[in-house]
Amino acid sequence: MFLDSSYQKAAVVIKHTNPCGVAIGKSPYLALKRALDSDRVSAFGGIIAINCPVDEAAAKELENIFIECIVAPYFDNNAKEILSKKKNLRLLELNADSIHKADKNHIKSILGGLLIQDLDEPNTDQKEWKNVTMEGPQFSTLAESNLYRSWNADVIGMTNMPEAKLAREAEICYISLSMVTDFDCWHPNHENVEVSDIINVLNKNSKNAQSLIKSFISLSVGISLVTFFHSF
Repeated sequence: MFLDSSYQKAAVVIKHTNPCGVAIGKSPYLALKRALDSDRVSAFGGIIAINCPVDEAAAKELENIFIECIVAPYFDNNAKEILSKKKNLRLLELNADSIHKADKNHIKSILGGLLIQDLDEPNTDQKEWKNVTMEGPQFSTLAESNLYRSWNADVIGMTNMPEAKLAREAEICYISLSMVTDFDCWHPNHENVEVSDIINVLNKNSKNAQSLIKSFISLSVGISLVTFFHSF
């Protein structure tokens, strides 16, 4: 999806080899803005990759942010003029075809040797995937899992909370926090679990979520957070 701009415009911000912002949009500007809005602090000094040509609007979004490198299929003349004023910025034009033709072996030097790994195969046609989407949030059963396997499903997903849809419509940044609960479904030889076992896991996850969100908010905003979570 990221390599194919005809599917949807997408942008990613990389910092220390880790993505700190990924987004899609109807235009290069929207995709880039949403990716940066995920975490503009971490984006400082990072690398940006976008799967579509960078135009003037997208380039202006980067005028006041220090970025080491921008990778895109193409930069139009207006974008080049704007970005050429930024010091120590590298622009790299990279087509998807070049990535597809790359050597399948990637070699990295490590202490005392070399790490050789295969390149991910790029010839997977997503249009041929069989996707099963469950209405969530809810538990899965072993019978359901076996049913989806009998359908040769490639991807099994679950719809997100209603709040996520509202946040998306309002273009508010949000992050889905997922934790494992129905762990027995993918382990046929696992001992059966009781409802009380699952409820216990849910309560632990609720406490973990509260702790994680409070820590995240206090670190990024510097304020105390008072929230209410549903207990089971």
